[in-house]
Amino acid sequence: MLAVAFPELAPQLDNSDWQGLLHPQVAEFADFAQKSIDAGDRATVDRCFRLADLAASQGDDAVQNAIGVSFVEHLNLRDGRVRRGWAVPLLPEMLRRVAISVGAIDA
Repeated sequence: MLAVAFPELAPQLDNSDWQGLLHPQVAEFADFAQKSIDAGDRATVDRCFRLADLAASQGDDAVQNAIGVSFVEHLNLRDGRVRRGWAVPLLPEMLRRVAISVGAIDA
């Protein structure tokens, strides 16, 4: 699903060390989303969040856990040297609840 939606991620996702390992692949997706946030790429961030939300809402327990632990929890959405807060309103409701619960954003 990730490689189809984001072909530029395919080489990282096809890493032979990660075959069948959900969390490292989702963490790679989180890194991609974070780079897009840091670059201010609103369209890509929106697509990332929508795909993560779809995976979490339609996936099994393992996928839901991976989205929470290896995606949302790894995102830096706080402003600092780089403006990132603009991405918070793009979070779908389910991802927003997870982000609040892990302290990634304020309630």
